[in-house]
Amino acid sequence: SGITENVTDRISDDVYKYLERFLLINKEDLLLLSAYIMYTWLYDRVSTAPYLWILGGYGTAKSRIGELIGLLSFNTTFLGTAVTPANIYRMQDEVRGALIMDELDVDFSDKRHPFVQILNGGYKSNGVVYRSESQKGKQFVPIPYSSFGAKVVISREEPKDDSLKSRSFL
Repeated sequence: SGITENVTDRISDDVYKYLERFLLINKEDLLLLSAYIMYTWLYDRVSTAPYLWILGGYGTAKSRIGELIGLLSFNTTFLGTAVTPANIYRMQDEVRGALIMDELDVDFSDKRHPFVQILNGGYKSNGVVYRSESQKGKQFVPIPYSSFGAKVVISREEPKDDSLKSRSFL
């Protein structure tokens, strides 16, 4: 392909400098954002996919950070501010790219919550969500959806579920 380590380093530097132009955040956070963006282009080559959790109160540019990440990440899909559990596994299965979920402020303290279950399973390469659906007139056939992939969660609160927290950069 002609891609060398030096070329990859230059791309990473360009991503960092691009983010630096638009964000007033510390260098460590810029480095994490840059590394996560680079990771989205390679996530399908690893066995686990950590999540990036953007936390902040009202007016802290969380959505702007999500927009910038989305511009530079692989095959980004913005799920918007009305995310449902089905959006996560269906879109991840369909687009196989980075999902950005804005304003995902739900109760992440209950491990039985559908969001927590999907995200807790979607960090590993064989993460699958099964749903029974009517297919071609047949009654409710189990359909597997891949839930594995890079995900950016934008919210005002961090997850309270320890498993989900351990799978996320906060």
